[in-house]
Amino acid sequence: MKQVSRFAYMENESPTLEAEIKGSDVHPEIAGRVFVYGLPKGFYLQADLEGLPESRVFGLHIHDGLVCTPTGMDNPFSDAGGHFGNCGDGIWCSRHPYHAGDLPPLFSNAEGKSNIRIYIDRADIDEISGKPIIIHGLPDDFKTQPSGNSGVRIACGILKEKI
Repeated sequence: MKQVSRFAYMENESPTLEAEIKGSDVHPEIAGRVFVYGLPKGFYLQADLEGLPESRVFGLHIHDGLVCTPTGMDNPFSDAGGHFGNCGDGIWCSRHPYHAGDLPPLFSNAEGKSNIRIYIDRADIDEISGKPIIIHGLPDDFKTQPSGNSGVRIACGILKEKI
């Protein structure tokens, strides 16, 4: 029996948000697009990327800042802020890995390409509009506070309204 995603129709719709992903100074070959589609209780995210280091796993997060400027080789995109969280400090959902910005890992193939399609129900589309989406050089361990020990930020894009 053929399995069909209940969100397959989304890719025929017009996305609400879009981000152009660009690599850091160390990884200028990373490029791609992220599309976000609003749903009544969350959002559907689609990312198509290339130029990633081959056959690796990466952390993928929505951050709380407002900009994605390359801020040097030692700490690129540091102005993107920490992981996006939409609940107050001290509440269970303010801890990693329960932040609304904590996304599943990103896997690259032998050609450095990656595609991901996910449904997130921990935030609304208006909460993530204007936020940076970051690719980290290491996979998220889903336990280390506050960032999941996911390493250096290697690529970034801002989730902007698609006109």
